[in-house]
Amino acid sequence: MMNVSLFAQTAIRPILERDVSIKVNDADIAEILKDISRQANFSFSYSPELISGMSKVNLNLVRKSVREVLNSIFNGKVTYKPKHNYLILLAAPVGPATDKSKEFFIISGYVTDKISGEKIPAVSLYDGKSMISAITNQYGYFSIKLEDPRVQLNLRVSKQNYLDTIVVLRNLKNQSLSIGITPNIPLDTLASIDSLREREFTMMDFLIPDMSAINAANITDTIYRPYQVSFIPKVGTNMLLSGNVINDFSFNVLGGYSLGTRKLEIGGLFNIDRGDVQKVQLAGLLNAVGGNVDGVQMAGYFNLDKGKVQGVQIAGFGNLAGDTVKAVQIGGFFNFNRRYSKGVQVGGFFNVNLESSAGFQMAGFFNSAIDTFSGVQVAGFFNAALKNVNGTQIAGFTNFTRREIHGAQISAFFNYASKVNGSQVALINYADSCTGIPVGFLSYVRSGYHHVDVTADELFYSNLAISTGVREFHNIIFVGIRPDNFAEPLWTFGYGVGSSIKLNLKNILNFNLTAQQIVKNNVFDKADVIGKFTVAVDHKFNKHIALTTGPVLNAHFFNAEYKGYPEIFTKLKPKIFYRESFSSNLSVQMWIGWKLGIRFT
Repeated sequence: MMNVSLFAQTAIRPILERDVSIKVNDADIAEILKDISRQANFSFSYSPELISGMSKVNLNLVRKSVREVLNSIFNGKVTYKPKHNYLILLAAPVGPATDKSKEFFIISGYVTDKISGEKIPAVSLYDGKSMISAITNQYGYFSIKLEDPRVQLNLRVSKQNYLDTIVVLRNLKNQSLSIGITPNIPLDTLASIDSLREREFTMMDFLIPDMSAINAANITDTIYRPYQVSFIPKVGTNMLLSGNVINDFSFNVLGGYSLGTRKLEIGGLFNIDRGDVQKVQLAGLLNAVGGNVDGVQMAGYFNLDKGKVQGVQIAGFGNLAGDTVKAVQIGGFFNFNRRYSKGVQVGGFFNVNLESSAGFQMAGFFNSAIDTFSGVQVAGFFNAALKNVNGTQIAGFTNFTRREIHGAQISAFFNYASKVNGSQVALINYADSCTGIPVGFLSYVRSGYHHVDVTADELFYSNLAISTGVREFHNIIFVGIRPDNFAEPLWTFGYGVGSSIKLNLKNILNFNLTAQQIVKNNVFDKADVIGKFTVAVDHKFNKHIALTTGPVLNAHFFNAEYKGYPEIFTKLKPKIFYRESFSSNLSVQMWIGWKLGIRFT
């Protein structure tokens, strides 16, 4: 078993990292120590017997750390222990050091730039077989504690923007190394680059140990292992190299961090994978994947994927994908995809795709397709497509298609589309053009059917009607008045639908079905309704004016026992050909009437 220990960075420059310069020939060690303490502004504490009998020293070192100078002087025979502003020197044990009856060896040293000579912080040193690793501190120093001297350590040294270097260590013992690495970009460019860290998931920084993130940024080599077991990302079988390992199986008690998973990953709270995930990924809280997902991904709260998703994706709160989605995607609150989706999307609140998508979208509140959508959108409140729709939109309130829809829009209140090749069904419909039929209380097609009629019939001599929609099916809203008694006018208002057939260039046949309420002097005591079925012919005088006339079948619905109805017939009294009482408060009478008027188009 091998353990790794790292010297932590400190805010104030430690004694052993202070720079000194020494140039002496055949000098006593005691005199050299005095010079070092003077330059570095600290004091040594040691027994004179420690250095008695040691040979005189020749040194020529410029701007080296106190540690490096002492290593050159004592060559592993003395250990150094800083305390406050003192450096305590002690005799090194003969053989390996011991800690609670366990033998261990220390491999330490500095990593420097071969060209500039500067010490380099945040350099990764690792052995992919044993998973031993270390990272240089802010002074370029590293320390590795090993418990097995028989192992061969293939120490790979990696740093962003530097060439990898391999140091092979056999028959391990306490030793200090100086390792130089070569930059692979020009020095002036290197100086302007912050290469310390590279984060795949910025908002999850707090879950990823800094040293694991540094290794992930530095190391380009990929390590493959059959399994990983971790408690949290830095406490596990892959240790601080977890972000560089692709595992077949990954089991994380609270959470795990890895380069990828090939078969199965389970996290009590979270899983974070820098690369691809295949087969199955399950997390109690969240999954975050920097690459592609191919399989089943389930999280109690949230799935975040930067790459493509293919398979099944389920989250209690939401799913966010940075690339294409070809999957069944179910989010308790939302699904949001930065590219297109092909498959099934079910969101408790909303679904959004930023590129052309196809499939089935269902959301409790709204669906949004920033680009073209092909398939079916179903939303409790509204659907929106900023380009085209090939399929069906169904919404509890509104459907919106900015450009063209080939299919149907169905909503409770309002449908909007620039061009409709199909049908619209809602209380209110709007389209710039329509080759199908809009069905609703009011449908407006800008290039469609728009008429204003001024007509008279046997009941009301002055009627104004507005028709809008398409020729095959349009809405009619009208009002009328009988101007024989302006003190207590008899007037009417109503609504209906109509359809027209073009007979030839001059003549059009119209069929209208309407209902109107009769009112006297603004009093609505009882329902006094006349239903009309009209068959009329329009004869065009020119492009904008036509004569419209034709017979009308009238059905008058009223309460025969109520005596307060106004008299609806004047001198023009049609022949009632049908009378019937269906109950004590509903009677009907029917007659054939006529209408005559001018139509403006």
